[in-house]
Amino acid sequence: AETGAETLRQAVAAPPDVVLLDVTLPDIDGYEVCRRLKAHPVTAAIPVLHLSAARRAAGGHARGLDAGADGFLVEPVAPEVLLAAVRSVARARTVEEALRSAARQWQLTFDAITDAVCLLDPDGCVLRYNTVFAGLTGDSEVLAGRDGVAILGSVLSRAEAKGIGFSRLVGTGNEVDLEVCDVVEFLLEDAATSVIALY
Repeated sequence: AETGAETLRQAVAAPPDVVLLDVTLPDIDGYEVCRRLKAHPVTAAIPVLHLSAARRAAGGHARGLDAGADGFLVEPVAPEVLLAAVRSVARARTVEEALRSAARQWQLTFDAITDAVCLLDPDGCVLRYNTVFAGLTGDSEVLAGRDGVAILGSVLSRAEAKGIGFSRLVGTGNEVDLEVCDVVEFLLEDAATSVIALY
């Protein structure tokens, strides 16, 4: 493509593995094209390598990376350096795609658990939770980062108000104390992550 607009059209119509993008284009500068590519759901994951003349490289390098570029090359670029840079960002994209796929698979498995599960950090803040746990909270807001102990307390209070019994498996480290067993069980401080299972 010879223009920024054409680059955007082609990238959306037939997403390439890598975009080599000159920062100096006749209509839209390469930094803005990169920002738009990274903002579009079809092209957001495509690695972008900016190319710039040596005289523009000093400030342009940081500006390009801030715009979302995955790399920045200064022209003239030796062919072997260009190929190595393309292979490098393509490898990184492959790894990122594998990680995203694994995360999606993990979340699907996590959500398939019929018990409510919530993972807390050592400070008691919610790291992750499944859909069953989210349903028990009755809260449509995102729970990640919020006070998991307070959220659990609210769930347990609502359960008690409805006459649902609950049990608590509480402890710190390897010391565990089992109280009355009925409907809810929660495990605290499993190494650096706490686990809460409500069922």
